[in-house]
Amino acid sequence: VIPPIAKLARLSCVFLCSSDLFLERPVQRLTWALFRLLTRESRLDSLDLDVPPPGLASFQDLYTALLAQYEAVSFGDRLFGCWVLLPLQRRYSASMRLAVFGEHVGMLRSLGVTLEQLSVPIERFTSPPEDSLPLLRLYFRALVTGTLKLSWCPILYVVALSHINSFIFSQDAAVQEVEADRLSMLRKIYYLTDEVLRNHLLLFRLPRQHLQLGFDMYEQLPPIRAKRLETFLV
Repeated sequence: VIPPIAKLARLSCVFLCSSDLFLERPVQRLTWALFRLLTRESRLDSLDLDVPPPGLASFQDLYTALLAQYEAVSFGDRLFGCWVLLPLQRRYSASMRLAVFGEHVGMLRSLGVTLEQLSVPIERFTSPPEDSLPLLRLYFRALVTGTLKLSWCPILYVVALSHINSFIFSQDAAVQEVEADRLSMLRKIYYLTDEVLRNHLLLFRLPRQHLQLGFDMYEQLPPIRAKRLETFLV
């Protein structure tokens, strides 16, 4: 039996072996079909990216090559976009998310895959809340600098929004460095001139794959959030 990671690695060669093979219509049709099979709900849990693909030291090596190729030749192709989004699920190593939001952050402008096209539940990207402080800082920077926009990159916009919202309103006790970051983010959000982003960050409720935005919002800050915001702004 061929493990799912081996199948994913071999299919990745469709994008790596040529600069435009993946754009050919017959190749697109077949690869979309195989992607749908790999990402069925019943199969997603068996896709273990911690296991090195055959012939490689780690999946991270392959993913690094995919990111570079995406930036170079993807032309915003949605199928290729699905391929680079799949490993960004919360259960996988944060190193891949750090790579996208760090050295490859420019690709966010062309990663326009929709929730429907990805066909993977958004909760697999948003739950549990992110605990990597460096990654949370990158999420926040991408949002407030306008590098990550809903119109450009809807999936990762919802992902970043969800994790930042969970972080700033978390009731969990935390070390001083984490509390300082929460305070800093809350203050910056409060004084944002972009009211749409400000409301998204403060009023975010839950990811909702079927809604146009990809999430729903509170009409106003719940009392517990309002109290936390007041505490941080004192």
